[in-house]
Amino acid sequence: MPGPDVNLTAVMNWYPPAEDIYTMYPVNSPAVLMQWRVLITLLSQISRSRRAEFRRIGTGYVLYPRQQQQSPVKRKAEMSVNLPLPKSYKSSRPTEGRQMVTLSGRGREINSPTVKTVVKTLSNLQSQLAGKPMDAREILNRKRQSRDSSRSESENKSRKTDIPVHSGIQVSNPASDSNNNIKRIQKVILVSEAFDSHFHLDRASILLTGSLAMSVEQYLQEKLIPQPDISVEVVGGVIVYCDPDTYPQVLPDTSKWKIAIGLHPKAAPYFNNDQFMAMQEALSDMRVSVLGEIGLDRTVNPIHWVSQEKILDKLLGLARPNKPVILHLRGQATETMSEAVYTRALEIVQSKCEPEQKIYLHCFHGSSTQMDTWRRVFPNTYFSFSLKVKVFHEDQVQATRNVPNYRILIETDSPYCTIPSNKRINNPRRIGQVAMILAGLRGQPVAAIFVLTMEKGKSLYG
Repeated sequence: MPGPDVNLTAVMNWYPPAEDIYTMYPVNSPAVLMQWRVLITLLSQISRSRRAEFRRIGTGYVLYPRQQQQSPVKRKAEMSVNLPLPKSYKSSRPTEGRQMVTLSGRGREINSPTVKTVVKTLSNLQSQLAGKPMDAREILNRKRQSRDSSRSESENKSRKTDIPVHSGIQVSNPASDSNNNIKRIQKVILVSEAFDSHFHLDRASILLTGSLAMSVEQYLQEKLIPQPDISVEVVGGVIVYCDPDTYPQVLPDTSKWKIAIGLHPKAAPYFNNDQFMAMQEALSDMRVSVLGEIGLDRTVNPIHWVSQEKILDKLLGLARPNKPVILHLRGQATETMSEAVYTRALEIVQSKCEPEQKIYLHCFHGSSTQMDTWRRVFPNTYFSFSLKVKVFHEDQVQATRNVPNYRILIETDSPYCTIPSNKRINNPRRIGQVAMILAGLRGQPVAAIFVLTMEKGKSLYG
């Protein structure tokens, strides 16, 4: 019979962890955090001695760092061991209508938690975590350290994570009944900072307002229905302009948002010399840090394929070592991994660019073989993943696992790449869903994906 974590994952349509094994260390699913929030509130309402007993029971289920290399099957077997309960748990029973706790030979009644008590508890938690680089694993580490201060300093250091997380906690007031008792806690949201390495502000503005007047701040403030599975604060990203008619006249704050100027391959047959001159002029601006997106797209009529290759060859002449090149590579609708397009594009890029050229493979969906080939020819190739990872086949999944931490990025490709496709428009604030799915495929915490992709995005684009 499925456990509560499995049922919650199914109801919320979350991506399940490998082999449906849910762990708190590392946290590998939002489902385990749902239970964690409830336990924080419940533990705050019981006596100190009972809390100590509770923690001793949980010790056998904590996966310490040195055990992380065990296989999931072995780890699941160890975690399923039935541990004996302490005697005090066997001897103490709740009386009808109230709970009695034995403490120093006297009985003490535990009343139902009130709104004021729970709000105070959660507010204290918020004040402790707000603005500090901490993730769920570090919270668990601190609990263990405070529980057993006699552990050696070397052991404490071994449990600390090397992955910083810039997160805060937002707490909304609980709902209560007429007696001021807690009915439910409405929402506790962990907010992570994120970097969206590819989105289209101009196209989103046209879809939402019918003009190019929307700023990136206004776009990020758009109301999202339904709400994202993971709430994030988008603190940076790359705004891609690939239509010469909509190149920006006024650039946004380029310390936070990087600007890419290119030509979508579907527009290649209509590309003229005036547009080429406009692109050259835009790329000469020091505030424009990226060439792209450019590339090959074989979802169009085959009569346009030759012109796409000619334009790609011409535009690569504008490439510079200090400006990354964003490549849009997409095969025919019947091709799952676009093998032919990745191969042909590599031939063209290799003929025009030095091996040191920084390459960004937008919305990568190729095989592990293609990934290895691009890395061998262009060691500075970065692989960016969008929501398409949700429908990857096995070889594509293997490619996502093989990408090194220092070459991985995530993107929304907003306003496109929506899953399900009936959503009207995508938004950079949905980048958390990409991170969550990718984390499940790679066996990494979601927090690690956020931090890694932010660091690599900022280092790639300067």
